[in-house]
Amino acid sequence: MTVSRARNRAMGNERCVVRNGAKGGSSDIAKISQGFKLSQAPNALMGSNPTKLQKHWQATGFAPYDAKNTTQGGLMPAPHNALKSRLAKGEVLYGCWLGMADPYAAEIAATSGFDWLLIDGEHAPNDMPSLSAQLAVVEGKGPSAMMRLPDDDPTKIKQALDIGAQSLLIPMVESAEQARTAYRATRYPPEGFRGVGSSLARASRFSQVSDYLTTAGDQICLLVQAESRAGLAALPEVLTIDGVDGVFIGPSDLAADMGLLGQADHPTVKVAVLAALTQIRAAGKIAGVLATDLDFAADCRAAGANFIGVGIDVLLYAKAMRDLAATVKSVAR
Repeated sequence: MTVSRARNRAMGNERCVVRNGAKGGSSDIAKISQGFKLSQAPNALMGSNPTKLQKHWQATGFAPYDAKNTTQGGLMPAPHNALKSRLAKGEVLYGCWLGMADPYAAEIAATSGFDWLLIDGEHAPNDMPSLSAQLAVVEGKGPSAMMRLPDDDPTKIKQALDIGAQSLLIPMVESAEQARTAYRATRYPPEGFRGVGSSLARASRFSQVSDYLTTAGDQICLLVQAESRAGLAALPEVLTIDGVDGVFIGPSDLAADMGLLGQADHPTVKVAVLAALTQIRAAGKIAGVLATDLDFAADCRAAGANFIGVGIDVLLYAKAMRDLAATVKSVAR
């Protein structure tokens, strides 16, 4: 058996032909490598058929993809971030926190019908592999995925983006400079300092998204968390930063910082939260909050919130289990 390689100049791809030379007979097996030059990927893979290309991307579960958005030269851009687009238009979207740190539980949550799910890397026992696994099972199932990191460490931001997260929530941001640094960590030079490693990353579909480097930034949604008095004081300047898409108010940590530990429902805390949400929306930014009390969630919406978390999977699961156990035991008696 001999192997010959012919360069297909039209596509810039390498074609591998395997020949069986037994008694002059031959059988050719031609396969276009998935690792070929990807500037022609849409045409090469799908025969210039946008419908087939769109179906292919939707079937992968990686992210919604609009085949019409390929550039004139046939380049494939970063997947469209529907969450960013919808929030930027002012839509009010409801979601749930994922704290179980488990892909199976995350996939169940993805069938719930929420607009978004936040994979929590701050308080849940997650690492990058577990975050990546949950991101993979949520994508393509309806809800958009948001990922909260443990802190504003640029290395963690880089890793989160490389595993495919397009929407990030950065906790405990207390100054405009901190917010600017977080933004720059999400962008390649010259706008920022994100390291270039997308060729081996899930974010680029492992080099299948040929135009990732030049289009990724437009699809990244960055929210920073203001959850202290210093964070609220920094809001006026933070809200002037173009690269920060929105600000999320954290009532629990804010309450603690205000000397009201464990009293996120205290009237003083609620007034501060609602005032901040109004300020954020007035600046044209996404305004986020976690409000598991639905009456307060409605107040937050009226104040301007449009990214509203109304549940936490751990608490929902625990309550359902405990309620069922208590009900069964009360009936059995």
